[in-house]
Amino acid sequence: MPNCSSCGSPIPEGQGSSCSMCYGDIDHGNDGYYRQYMEDWEQAEAQRQHEQEQQRPEDQGPPE
Repeated sequence: MPNCSSCGSPIPEGQGSSCSMCYGDIDHGNDGYYRQYMEDWEQAEAQRQHEQEQQRPEDQGPPE
């Protein structure tokens, strides 16, 4: 399996010389690195928002 020319991560045969993260395109090739990063980020953001909502006093409405 070849490696990305920028970061050295393994990439599938035929993808070219860069991974999706270094190329900057979530749909570049099929290594899935960028897509996994975005899914992880979205999950962390949802968790952060949930925690903020849990910390908000009940008598307060949503932030303006």
